[in-house]
Amino acid sequence: MSQNLDNLSVGTHLFSKRALLYGHIRINSCVLPMICCRLRTRVTRNCATVDIPTVNGRFPGPTIEVNEGDKLIVKVTNKQQYPVTLHWHGIKQFKTNYADGPAHITQCPIQPNKSYIYEFTVNDQRGTFFWHAHVNWMRATVHGALIIHPKKTAPYGEVEGEIPIIMGEFFGLHPNVVELGFINTLTPVENKTSLASTINGFPGSFFNCSSATKVYKVKKDKTYLLRIIDAAINSDHYFAVANHSVTVVAADGNYLKPFETAYVPMSPGQTTEVLIKFDKPRGRYYFGMNAGPVPTVGAPPPFVPAVAIMRVQTPVPPPFVPMIDTC
Repeated sequence: MSQNLDNLSVGTHLFSKRALLYGHIRINSCVLPMICCRLRTRVTRNCATVDIPTVNGRFPGPTIEVNEGDKLIVKVTNKQQYPVTLHWHGIKQFKTNYADGPAHITQCPIQPNKSYIYEFTVNDQRGTFFWHAHVNWMRATVHGALIIHPKKTAPYGEVEGEIPIIMGEFFGLHPNVVELGFINTLTPVENKTSLASTINGFPGSFFNCSSATKVYKVKKDKTYLLRIIDAAINSDHYFAVANHSVTVVAADGNYLKPFETAYVPMSPGQTTEVLIKFDKPRGRYYFGMNAGPVPTVGAPPPFVPAVAIMRVQTPVPPPFVPMIDTC
């Protein structure tokens, strides 16, 4: 299964003990699918339109879901003008440090029109991680969730569903151009700080020129696991759900003693897993994240929160069908 889109093609091979879900592709044992990616996608956020590097034309990129103990093989073919690597943030890389991804440390960058294969096994790790580019500031838009499902049931038990939440930033410029504004003070660059914070790539209706706020449907009185990832470049963030508290159960791939809180502070590169029970009256509840100050940047980040909506609805019972035909 293969296609060619534009500027980057990535083949992903997952060897699994059972069926996995990779984005919208279901992967069974010994099936080697090809997914397609590109590194220039035109997006508009907060009144700014810009061509940014992406994977699969998506910002953020696709979620990779594997099982603890799986082998992950990713072939990256770089068809953009800049070199690139991919880093598997938080993965310990037992005896596979060459697959870690930091440019000029564990590998040379993948040059334009060249390919590289990452191959490693996710042993003795489970939880929420993420992958991102590791050359210059390309990770601002080239990133996605990496979920490792545990061999044993998690200590917090079963949940109704899981929702990945990737917190990010939108600069309105190519991320490499923004980085040059920090390095070369003789050629200042506007928008050195982000124009907007984002949740799964979108800032929400509180920002200018925004499309409709994203809505996530959940069931009343059910418990969900939120997998929160801070993929931002500069800003710390604070995550909260209106009129709800959350229970923190894991951080950076490690289970924690559960504790309840009204909000979750996070820094770039951190991941946190929280449980939330939607036991309030049926309706629509904002959830969002706000950015904290970044002293080293010299300019404030956007203090308008990025938002989305949890739509709490009552499960609809199936229609009654008589088991005995009385006619």
